[in-house]
Amino acid sequence: LRESTVALKDAPAAPPCPEHEARFRASLAEDLNVPSALAAVWDCVKSGAAPGERLALLRLAEEVLALGLFEAEAAAELDASERELLQERANARKNKDFGLADRLRKELSARGILVEDGKDGQKWRRK
Repeated sequence: LRESTVALKDAPAAPPCPEHEARFRASLAEDLNVPSALAAVWDCVKSGAAPGERLALLRLAEEVLALGLFEAEAAAELDASERELLQERANARKNKDFGLADRLRKELSARGILVEDGKDGQKWRRK
């Protein structure tokens, strides 16, 4: 959920998706059924709901359950040198300079940044 929170942080303001919000609230009203409430949040995050609706439900879940989802936003910010290293690594992979890409991955790892490569390019997260 933290990764989704970071990915959606700039989404335009919107009310939570009504269907998922109703499931979330009903689950909590049902003897504080937290697993069911979190399932509603996950379903919303994975759904085709508008980004703002998904973010709004994440904020509601944070407000009610104190999950620490938005603490990740501050930790997820990169400084200029880290952004530069990530860009340099992406360029190295694009140019098939895998030795340089691996060295940059190690340097980023030493700074607490885990880089994962996938079909859509590289993704990063704090360790």
